[in-house]
Amino acid sequence: MTATRQLGPLVNRLPHTRSHAGVPGQLHTFSTGPIPHRERFEAVRAAHLGRMTLQRPDEGRERPFDLHIQRILGLDTHLMENISDGLIAERTPAQAARDGVDYLSINLITQGSGCVVEHQGQVQRLRAGMGYFVDSAEPIRFHMPRHSTLSLFLPRERVIEALGQVPRQVPAQGLLASGVGAALRAQMRAIAANARRMAPEERIVLISACTDVALLALRSASEAHRAAPQHTGLYHAACQLIEARCADPALTPDALAQALGCSRATLYRAFRLHGDEGKGEGITQRIWEARLEAAARLLASPANARLSLAGIALRCGFLDASGFSHMFRRRYGMAPREARACGSQGLFTGA
Repeated sequence: MTATRQLGPLVNRLPHTRSHAGVPGQLHTFSTGPIPHRERFEAVRAAHLGRMTLQRPDEGRERPFDLHIQRILGLDTHLMENISDGLIAERTPAQAARDGVDYLSINLITQGSGCVVEHQGQVQRLRAGMGYFVDSAEPIRFHMPRHSTLSLFLPRERVIEALGQVPRQVPAQGLLASGVGAALRAQMRAIAANARRMAPEERIVLISACTDVALLALRSASEAHRAAPQHTGLYHAACQLIEARCADPALTPDALAQALGCSRATLYRAFRLHGDEGKGEGITQRIWEARLEAAARLLASPANARLSLAGIALRCGFLDASGFSHMFRRRYGMAPREARACGSQGLFTGA
């Protein structure tokens, strides 16, 4: 039996073939392990013909292709774990129009880095812990080094019922970054790790619960994305105000929100979405960082040689000289006194 024929029973159960196929509660698994080394990738590629075009990136081509899939079915949704060697995969507009596959999916990268997903006019660069949203009715291109992913496949009608529409251009940093998103990540991981020890009816209940959380996370991410322009302006205004007033010891998140005319919760949301490239930089962290940078600039300039270290600390918003010294050392890897000495020799610029 050829490798392609060996894949036959699995092909009709793969999400690339149909939005949802199989008996609720079932657990489907597949591995390229039994397939002869030289036939593995061609067998997987043939199984996707008509739905997606697959290539192998240059790196790793000399090794046998490795793919492991676990698929856990709920009532009308399913969770799939995918562990794969590097792949370049593309679903063209013609393929999307021809096959009628219409599932939507929330995807979590559990292992891997340097992953690139091009979809809905966005190019998303992803790593472990980040998520992305896919509408299979639209073209998509993946460039994935060796990786592991968890994907929850949702019927289009369930998403429309919950959100009123199918969301577009959901940002990767917002999809699973919220508290609800963190709960969804944990649920997806736990179900995949323990599915073999569950009875079919237990899988159905847990996949249903996971689906409810996924719809909530998708709604939160979509609402945050629609509000992003407002949050972007607020974030940049806050950063400018921090730079201007960081020397004021009374500058706190509450004082900053009051000065900007917004609630504290709104300000924190803006920083969570935009700070540090979406990693959720804190307001307090940004204030202290601005104070340290101001102190570093003063220490680096020989023109300030007569200013005492305590005076520099006070001028930059630090009321405690020892606390200033500790924070400065942690940030720059040297004590303020050492930074001043290096600055006098042009070895420390304060940058």
